[in-house]
Amino acid sequence: MITFFNSETVYIGTDLQKAGQVREQLDAMGIKYKYKVRSRAGERSGNRSRFGSPGLADQMYMYEILVHRKDFERVRF
Repeated sequence: MITFFNSETVYIGTDLQKAGQVREQLDAMGIKYKYKVRSRAGERSGNRSRFGSPGLADQMYMYEILVHRKDFERVRF
């Protein structure tokens, strides 16, 4: 089981395609992982949070992929 105390982050970013590639590679290696998706809309203040920002739609979400600490060395790429 992957928990906060025994995990390492292998990817963190806003690129959904890159996150998908990392997950595919982990699946191919047979490594269990956990992922989180966070909305970044709440981080903005003022009118931008209510009306959006042109050109920032692809950065609305932050993706984080974690693996168990024992698998971290195998995953480093």
